[in-house]
Amino acid sequence: MSSICKIGKDDALKIFPLYKNDSNVFFVEIQGKDIETLDDYMLKIEKSFHFPSPCEGNANRFLDWMRDLTWLDEAFFCKMYILAIHDFSSIFFGDLYIRNEIERYFIEIIFPWWDGDVEKFSVGGKRKEFNVYFVD
Repeated sequence: MSSICKIGKDDALKIFPLYKNDSNVFFVEIQGKDIETLDDYMLKIEKSFHFPSPCEGNANRFLDWMRDLTWLDEAFFCKMYILAIHDFSSIFFGDLYIRNEIERYFIEIIFPWWDGDVEKFSVGGKRKEFNVYFVD
């Protein structure tokens, strides 16, 4: 089941090498302190996950791509997605509202898709674990 985990830097140093060396995992790390706006965040994710076309600041388009990711399956044959956001407390200059919105997007929209809706609503769709790590 997909989840958000809040961990310290020491734990990240122990856990992340396991994901990086697993060919079944598509692992993305981004630096929260470099992300000032929601547009910055979407662009960073768009590039890191190799979206086929840009979101252009459109949150609905962003969420659609995060619930697709078929191009990653074709290229990497991954069974799990991992997103690690380092210095999460610094993302969006520490704006709690936007940080909470990002968390809500995962919990209410992205995770339910990968935890089972993908098999109901996408032809040939396969359930996959999608974990997010907020590292501080």
